[in-house]
Amino acid sequence: MCPWWWAGSAPETDVDYLFLQIGVGRAEVSDRQNCGNLLAGVGPFAVERGLVAARDGRTPVRIKMVNSGDHATVTVPTLDRRVDYTGSAEISGVPGSAAPLVIGFQQGSGPLLPTGRARDVIDGTPVT
Repeated sequence: MCPWWWAGSAPETDVDYLFLQIGVGRAEVSDRQNCGNLLAGVGPFAVERGLVAARDGRTPVRIKMVNSGDHATVTVPTLDRRVDYTGSAEISGVPGSAAPLVIGFQQGSGPLLPTGRARDVIDGTPVT
């Protein structure tokens, strides 16, 4: 995975984000998809690097996903105008916990859900 971000290209965007997936076991680099986990990290990075001015409490970071042209807003917890990573949110398979990051997606040119359905069953497991 290879994320890149830079100052926003439009007035309604704080940061542009490009995600590249590097193939494992084959020589391939793809820009056909986005990555939500890395998207979440763009918000705190933008605040820490001064690309977005921190607010007291919560700081919204408006992100353009260059891969799809869609937009998302990551709301970053900011205590005393600094990113606050403390919290009890967990991701399965990832050690430890941190502050929760809320991501709001705005519908753009592509579908929000790859299959168009809120719930699918893959190998007997319900997924979104």
